[in-house]
Amino acid sequence: MQQRAGGLCVVVLWAVGLVRAHCEGLGRESSTPTSQQSAKPGGGSEERRVKDTNRVVKEHWKMAKAQYKKRVRSSGQSNNGLESNAEGDERDLSQPPTKKSKTSQKEREVTIGLLDKIESTTPADRIWSLAAVSNLVLSSISTRQLLLSKQLVNILIRRLKEDEQNEEILIEATSVLRNLVIEGGKDVCGEMVNKGIIPPLTVLISKILDSFLQHRSDVFERKKTNDNYCENGIQTAANGLQAWARLVQMSENLVTIIWSLAEASNKLLELVIKIEVLVPLLLIIIELFDKQISGDSYEESKKKKLLIPSSLALVSSQCLYNLTEDNQKLVNRMISPNEEPIAPLVNISMSVEVEEKGKSLEETENLKLLKALAAGILRNVIVLCKRPKKLSFKLSYDSRLPQILPLEMQTTLDQFAIEAADAYGAVPSIPLSDLNLAKASVQAPSSAEVKLESIERRMTAIQISLELLGEWCACADGFDEQRVELAENDGNHDLEENLRVDKVDGDGSVSDKDEMAMQINLDTQADNSMTGVPLEAIKNAHDSDVLMDEAGSDNHDDGDENDFFCEKFSEIFEKISFFACSTPYFYRSVGSLPHSTNIIPAAASEDSKALLGSLPPLVDELLCNIFTRAIDGINNILITLGRLEGKPSGGFVDHFVYIKNQALSGIWHTCFDVIRKLSHHPNLINAEQKQSKVQYRNSRGQILLSAITCVSSISRLLLPKQESSKFFLETGPDQTSWLIESLRVSQDQETKSRGISALGVLGSRKAITADENKVIGEFIFEVVTKIAVNGDDNEYGLLVMALDTIIDIYSDDERDYDKAVFKKLGFLDHLIESIPKVRSIIKQIDGRKAPIVRQQAKDLLTNLMAFIEYRKTLN
Repeated sequence: MQQRAGGLCVVVLWAVGLVRAHCEGLGRESSTPTSQQSAKPGGGSEERRVKDTNRVVKEHWKMAKAQYKKRVRSSGQSNNGLESNAEGDERDLSQPPTKKSKTSQKEREVTIGLLDKIESTTPADRIWSLAAVSNLVLSSISTRQLLLSKQLVNILIRRLKEDEQNEEILIEATSVLRNLVIEGGKDVCGEMVNKGIIPPLTVLISKILDSFLQHRSDVFERKKTNDNYCENGIQTAANGLQAWARLVQMSENLVTIIWSLAEASNKLLELVIKIEVLVPLLLIIIELFDKQISGDSYEESKKKKLLIPSSLALVSSQCLYNLTEDNQKLVNRMISPNEEPIAPLVNISMSVEVEEKGKSLEETENLKLLKALAAGILRNVIVLCKRPKKLSFKLSYDSRLPQILPLEMQTTLDQFAIEAADAYGAVPSIPLSDLNLAKASVQAPSSAEVKLESIERRMTAIQISLELLGEWCACADGFDEQRVELAENDGNHDLEENLRVDKVDGDGSVSDKDEMAMQINLDTQADNSMTGVPLEAIKNAHDSDVLMDEAGSDNHDDGDENDFFCEKFSEIFEKISFFACSTPYFYRSVGSLPHSTNIIPAAASEDSKALLGSLPPLVDELLCNIFTRAIDGINNILITLGRLEGKPSGGFVDHFVYIKNQALSGIWHTCFDVIRKLSHHPNLINAEQKQSKVQYRNSRGQILLSAITCVSSISRLLLPKQESSKFFLETGPDQTSWLIESLRVSQDQETKSRGISALGVLGSRKAITADENKVIGEFIFEVVTKIAVNGDDNEYGLLVMALDTIIDIYSDDERDYDKAVFKKLGFLDHLIESIPKVRSIIKQIDGRKAPIVRQQAKDLLTNLMAFIEYRKTLN
């Protein structure tokens, strides 16, 4: 490594930078630095920023898991064409509705009267009234709130307990609960759990599991039984199609309810995971469906029409996908003592392309989404299990994943948005005053509703596929950030348990000796956890579809290997970048969207007015998620390319950049277009957001974060190549001002940190003018000034990033802007003034809770003092 004359401080600084990069478990070999980088203090900060950019992908995807959920339109009340009011009298619903102005109070009375009928001593009354309430739940927020205020949840829980032997009542009760959790969201889920929904659901799940186990024994294991009922179970399929249909419907309702509860919060997720019979139920449903589509003992089941519908297999996979995310104990239970329980998931994910002939559109789309979910569950297993390399399917999974994902590339995001808006506007609606409950219960979904459900399924499959493909790209060279994080967390937890109280400093922080031990532990665990996609697996996919017995048995020379990597990454980049295009719907404020109230789907005539231009909330969220996953996937490709540079297998990087010149320029332009437009988005600018707007604000904030992160990665990898190649990125005062403006608007510390990282590269590029550099430098010092000593760890991390970036930008006193900006504006004095603040925050950071942040701050202080001394010698 070259050294510039400048004293011992530079050597110490570089040593600290290397220790810091190693301590963070980057799993990255530093490429040979340029003479300029190696000569100046502050070079180590780039390692940390690259690592942070890689880590963002997982954080985004934890925050947003929008998925298609099918609501239930109950037909149970069609057995009784009469609606009862609170006093118990009956009226014929076939008569024309009365005017709304005269019936608002009557509607309320009728709605409340339905709740009384649910408690009727007559089972038939309980069935049709539950069916009516199930449909009413879909009508409007006000109606749901009215029902909930009248103790609907408690009433439903009583039905589950007292009518556990009446399957029709159980179906209708779980249908109401299903619609409630889908429409009501987290608040309703929390209310249900607080009022004791888990125990009766657990009893039902246990009975249904017994029924499916008996069915597997009867049909697939060729065992006979003389019992009409499973022991402690629901009536088995062998007793007729009606019993089987009830079993399937109740199963689908229950799984949807449990899945929604698990999604609501981490606390509810933990409660759901404690239901021991849940995962076995999900796995046996998936197993039976796999046997069904693979033909194993299928004919006998088909002959009796005792089939698992794709909708049940789909919702079971969606639930299992959610449960296995970040739950190591559950994953290890699933594959212990062997992998047999997850074999159906391997079969489904690795199966050939879904055959569309002879299947309905819904069936085909369900199968494609199911395929993506199966691959996602297997990815969770690989990431979280103790010994991923010993999994029999891992190498095949790694090698074939990009080919097996059902990534539809016929419809752009803009087309999805337009189609969804058109369909949403065409959904027939009826005011609650005109509601005919009997008619609403039996009327099939309209063509517009069917279209919307199709769009939601297709978009969910794309979202999950992009997520998996993005993760694949992040570890295509063998690096796996997720396992490093797990190792860090485990190591941190173990050390916290072992640290003695008397080893804590007087300021409440961990002593230097113990902190060093903690860091060494993190390093060791991270080094032992590098189990990403091996290069051999990727090359095996290129050589053959047959799994090779030993990794590394291929004998490619460097030229062949480079050609392969370039081809593979080019193919994946093309798939991902197809969805990295924004849509005007990203920039619409929540307040500008029309909202429909007091509307129930599929219960009105076709001539009602359409709500033109608006999107259903789920489609809006899916649009945002697909875009962010596409941008994050490109970001991961760029990070992997950066790690491969300078390695024997990295010779293709320059060629890849050359052939993707135009596409990368397009991504760069798209990201800055998003940054520019979202800087004026009212839901980001207005800090006083109403609770109903939080999700929109979050989704737009995630889009902004992804765009800024991708700008940082593109600039870090490609701007250095711009001077020596035909590659061109549009950079200048406009891009700088857009980026700074978005950072002033955003309240998210992580977004600010990524933006400052990008400004650091833009601010030190060769072609920059002194005026533009001045704008960047002043803004970064503005950020430093606003960070309070008594802030939080996120703010402290932002301070570290900001000061490290200043060191990077002004490490070369020979740059044209140095004299006009750094010296003339007194930046050295600003840095000297920041030293007391850095020292104070080091004392504020709890070394037990945030050891890495504290170590970064200590490294910054060392770097900062060395840099100041270095700059003083130049004066």
